[in-house]
Amino acid sequence: MGATTKPHPHLARLDAHSLDVRYRASAEPQLLTIRIQGNPKYTWEPDYHLRVSMLLELAQAGLGGGARFAPETVRAARVSGPLRGDDPGAGPTFAWQLKVSSIDGSYLLPMLNLLADGWNVGETNMLGDRFEPDPQFYPSHVSIVGELPLDEGATCVTTASVLAALATPELAFAAYPEVPFAMRTKAGRARGARLKVQTAATSRMAVDELSMRLGWLAKFLSVHPGVGFPLSFPEVAATKSALTVTWEALDVPVDLARGPLVNVLRRFHHEIAPVAGAELHVAGNAAL
Repeated sequence: MGATTKPHPHLARLDAHSLDVRYRASAEPQLLTIRIQGNPKYTWEPDYHLRVSMLLELAQAGLGGGARFAPETVRAARVSGPLRGDDPGAGPTFAWQLKVSSIDGSYLLPMLNLLADGWNVGETNMLGDRFEPDPQFYPSHVSIVGELPLDEGATCVTTASVLAALATPELAFAAYPEVPFAMRTKAGRARGARLKVQTAATSRMAVDELSMRLGWLAKFLSVHPGVGFPLSFPEVAATKSALTVTWEALDVPVDLARGPLVNVLRRFHHEIAPVAGAELHVAGNAAL
């Protein structure tokens, strides 16, 4: 962990002219303003509103707090701007205001992984690594600006610090240090993953909630360029005392998967059903 990594191409091309970040993470609610200057070449439908919807869902699943903020305290909601189900307009300029609290600065890495990508995420989801859009499809400028004034503290992130962090994307994979349940991780087979969550609450609602939240986790993991594209959706089954999860294709080293998974399960523990313990088997710890 901590070794430099070659970022995704759509992140590697970012510089001080195409990116503006000014954000101080805090448990205090604040407005976060996102602006995207699109640069479309084809007549695809713009889908940045879908990307912002994903960012809200990822944060609410427990992935926005990182190591500094307890996942169950994270809040993120739309104040203005189009989301899934809305007419996004033709662009090419798009803007949103979000009300956020307890969103760690490291969450800006997965934010940029979505916001700084090409015009239409549907093509990437369908074609995966085979889809390499022309750089002209990428936004010409992305701005993420918080309401709170910057200071010299460690919770502040700027354009320069985010650009430097792109080479160490595992910063966004840290677990909140306090874990209210036993968590074991083991290297498993080369692809795929199995998870067993010990809980007395195995209702249909618990199954559906865990399935949805772990689906967002798979999307979150793809921010790391060393992670295989996690296309498969988790399958969750219930027994009397546990929920078992199977991913048929999830190529993720266990040391990267553990932190985000702990944060998702901690929020599930506080919001849906108490977790007594969990055991995860994923790909071996190959160097990234």
